Amino acid sequence: MFISNHSFDEDIIATLSQLGCHAYVLIGTTDQLEYNPLMYAAWVNGFVYVNRLDPISRREALPKMERIINAGSSMLVFGEGGWNNTEHRPSKPQFAGGVSLAQKTNRKVVLVSSYNEHDSKDIYMSFDDPYDISGIEERTARRQIANRLGVMTLEHIFNHASIIERKSLTGDIHLDYM
Repeated sequence: MFISNHSFDEDIIATLSQLGCHAYVLIGTTDQLEYNPLMYAAWVNGFVYVNRLDPISRREALPKMERIINAGSSMLVFGEGGWNNTEHRPSKPQFAGGVSLAQKTNRKVVLVSSYNEHDSKDIYMSFDDPYDISGIEERTARRQIANRLGVMTLEHIFNHASIIERKSLTGDIHLDYM
């Protein structure tokens, strides 16, 4: 069971290519599935679709992922649900699905952090050690995962981000961050 941050255009493909094993992926971007021909790769790879705006679809996705894991396959979940566009948080809160799935199937989670600076072809990945969350209360586990992914993301930023001089900033912190 893999839980990853969501940080750039090709992060799903980059993460899948670096796992070292096959994993189905949870995808919740309806417009991408409808209009982006590159999403056919998700179909070839194997994915579980969830309409994040539909509570029924969200409920139905969990048993599908559980069946995949119980059949011996791996699952990749982007627990933040979307790109982290907050300049003051290195990781957004985790949705409950990935944590709930790992706990229900008694699987350890491997946290994956990816980083790609805008306009760069360099992609950086880090993998945490397998983490047993079976005995941890769900909200606590979600918080711990978000915190650890935040630390992993900050390590990428500290080690790989270009230095920006203050005088080059526009004054709109959110726009500059984006």
